[in-house]
Amino acid sequence: MNLLANITQLNGVDPAATPSLIEQWAQWSASAVDMLAWVGMIVIGFGALVCIYRIAVGPHLADRAIGADTLSTYLIGLVLLLTMVLGDLAFFDGVLVLALLGFAGTVAMAQYLARQKQSRQPIEEPHP
Repeated sequence: MNLLANITQLNGVDPAATPSLIEQWAQWSASAVDMLAWVGMIVIGFGALVCIYRIAVGPHLADRAIGADTLSTYLIGLVLLLTMVLGDLAFFDGVLVLALLGFAGTVAMAQYLARQKQSRQPIEEPHP
């Protein structure tokens, strides 16, 4: 007989009616994971607000591009944490779409910045 059953019998409690230590630990760890996921969502939300500020106010176009790329990464993390809390796998398709759009947007912005930089450089005349 295990220790928990002995203690419950001494207290006059039916051992079958009390949850085992493993079940209690599983319930506690599930609630701790949910709590930490909510804390993570709040932190990611603050980071997303900072990125939105950088996109709106950024002094250079490169700052705005980096802010948009970071914002897409934050949104992916936010959706993944929301998926953990809700326990629904339906959001994984949305995560893939967000990842593809974030990557495509970053590549497009990098090409635009590279072309803009090339057009600003003076054209050197070849030496005969």
